[in-house]
Amino acid sequence: MEKTPGRQLEGIMRKSGVNDQGEFEDEYLYAIRRRDWPQRYNKTLVTVLV
Repeated sequence: MEKTPGRQLEGIMRKSGVNDQGEFEDEYLYAIRRRDWPQRYNKTLVTVLV
């Protein structure tokens, strides 16, 4: 996920879920800023929802 162009790490939710072995896992949250979207993606292929 972090190698996707334009995505930036927004935060980490510590111990937010439990895996199949019953262990807690962290969740990493990534986002693309709205102002960066048009520069990185073809406008004819995607729709930005408001």
